[in-house]
Amino acid sequence: MFNKQRKETMGREKTIKPNRSEKGVSPDASGIILEKIEYYRQKRPPTLSQYIYRRAVKESMAKIKGRVGVTVNPGTGLPVPESALAAREALKGLTTEKILAENPSWKEDYERDVQRRGITEENIYPGRCGL
Repeated sequence: MFNKQRKETMGREKTIKPNRSEKGVSPDASGIILEKIEYYRQKRPPTLSQYIYRRAVKESMAKIKGRVGVTVNPGTGLPVPESALAAREALKGLTTEKILAENPSWKEDYERDVQRRGITEENIYPGRCGL
């Protein structure tokens, strides 16, 4: 027939007009062909570094949850909630390597969580295991 260009449309309908000069299509064919293409995204587990950093953010926010009030950001001079400024200071300069050095048990928790889902990081991210 004619060469169709597939484009990811996420379930929307797409109009394809045939090229009349191609083999197998009559020159007077003026029909429009509708083709519905559906794609399903596979939910991927977070990488180890994403998991560790998200957990560090969650725990630091839990520690400063009760802070109320507004303070001035020393860098910009703008008013900022105290909880946001405290969270920023708690996470300043942290990398996944530093967090993992302080909390080595989080790597085991990550592996347990990923195995519970039945998906391993090696299956999803080949050659990119670890940090």
